[in-house]
Amino acid sequence: MSDDDGDEPGHNQDPHGGGGGQRDSEGRKIIEFADTDVVIGEWAEEFKSFLGKMVHSRVSINIDSWKKVSKTNKDQIFKEIQHDYAVEDNMKKPLLKKLGKMHRDWRNRLRSGFINKTRQVGKDCGEAFEKYKDQLTKEEWDSFVAKTMTPEFVALSEKNKQAALQNIYPHHMGRSGYVLSIPKWKEQGLLDQFLTGSEVDSTNSSTTTSGDIPRHVTWFCARSVLTADGHIMFPGNTEGMHEKKEKLDKLQEDVAAGTWKPSGRHDILTEVVGKPDYPGRARGVGDGVGCTHVFDRESRSTHRDKVGNLSDVDIKQLQERLMKDMQHYFVPRSEVPIGDSMPASEATHVDTMNSAAPHLKKTFIDGASCRLAVESHTHPGDKSLDFVAMAVAYNTPVGSLIHNVPMCENTIKVNICMAYREFEDCPLLYPNEAADMNVVADAVGSYVQWPSHLVFLRERNHRLSQKRRMELRKKYPLS
Repeated sequence: MSDDDGDEPGHNQDPHGGGGGQRDSEGRKIIEFADTDVVIGEWAEEFKSFLGKMVHSRVSINIDSWKKVSKTNKDQIFKEIQHDYAVEDNMKKPLLKKLGKMHRDWRNRLRSGFINKTRQVGKDCGEAFEKYKDQLTKEEWDSFVAKTMTPEFVALSEKNKQAALQNIYPHHMGRSGYVLSIPKWKEQGLLDQFLTGSEVDSTNSSTTTSGDIPRHVTWFCARSVLTADGHIMFPGNTEGMHEKKEKLDKLQEDVAAGTWKPSGRHDILTEVVGKPDYPGRARGVGDGVGCTHVFDRESRSTHRDKVGNLSDVDIKQLQERLMKDMQHYFVPRSEVPIGDSMPASEATHVDTMNSAAPHLKKTFIDGASCRLAVESHTHPGDKSLDFVAMAVAYNTPVGSLIHNVPMCENTIKVNICMAYREFEDCPLLYPNEAADMNVVADAVGSYVQWPSHLVFLRERNHRLSQKRRMELRKKYPLS
């Protein structure tokens, strides 16, 4: 019988009847993703619950970090996901990252609800292994409780708690996230409270996604409640949020009047909050979404169009302005601290047994290109170093916050540009569990602190040709 007869379900129909979402030819539920890799569509809530149960039942709570889960276990989990749900292979990495966050949140909820008793978990629920008997054993639970009582765990917990207090504008979305909260905000009329006239026109659709709505709008909605009489309330940090709302109103007026114009990553939300986004995370769009994902999707095509329409005079003026703006970066070699340079070779190992390797001095040019080292694991027993990543170094005082963690003495703030492939899994010397950064590969595109004696300047007069840069990109891909 053909599909044209209408008696058999097509690929876009639910073969089991009912008003569920779409299924493929094998009967698997088709999972849809927004452009920020967030799950959307009819199966979204069910799929999130399924992922949660997979993490709870397949990964022990006594595994401290998702990085310690074996590749075999992760592959098996993704295989089980694809058995019931139609998910493309290219979504494996973002889904596993999401599972890692779920695992961390699961451990935190168990600890706060059943050990510290700081979270309400319901009446007469007993012990955790009794409530979640299909996901936990008593032996596993007892081991977890004992681990949380150790001095090391308590100290780390307190450190993370202090870091969390730095977030003075917490959201109130619960587990829904931005994408799944948007339809609810739209139905309540909360979105309209933060949209200007032109923004309302661009988001007037029943299929609105987070990409259609300015992120300053979603950021405010996530921290607001609309009362029955149509007034906005801010449950957390009321005074501070009211100040931010006044600043937002003023900026929107200035944008409409043409007296202020957002520019790239310096958009309305950045101006309202008063500081830029972290390189690896963008505000107001959801977990795991980086700045490149948010801003490049808006700028790539428009940038090409603008460049194509530039006249020779415009190009010359642009070149002159760029050279003027960048003059302070191109300094004579004599201005760079002597002895703080790296060999021009691309070697990732250097022997320091008989010769002192030049390291970064306390004073250096802000934004200096450098390489990051660790004590050698590939040559144990000698006094040698392994270079694990390329980065940019910044002058930052002790005590400054990096991902809500104060900088220690004798460390340098660096932005990791590229990890050498053979050292991608090298543990960070200052890991950040809250930011899910434990190995070098996690920190690519983000700021971290690194011991100053292990930060090495590269030769300023060592310029890579375009051909060499392309070779390096192929050899050390960022993705």
